[in-house]
Amino acid sequence: MQLSVFEAELSDIDAAASFRERLRSLIDPEEDQVRLYRLTPEALSQRLIYGERRLEERVDFWLV
Repeated sequence: MQLSVFEAELSDIDAAASFRERLRSLIDPEEDQVRLYRLTPEALSQRLIYGERRLEERVDFWLV
């Protein structure tokens, strides 16, 4: 079993809905499972990040 966590910042509710539908179309619903958690701005402001590696901040791609 592989457990991975990915972060995606979606610009608005329509982008989030499109993203969810695309994920749903990509998985095998009998074999796969994807869990999505909506993070409030307050929750995001309290996240802890260890390590110095920085990801390039760009608005034209998603991390998935």
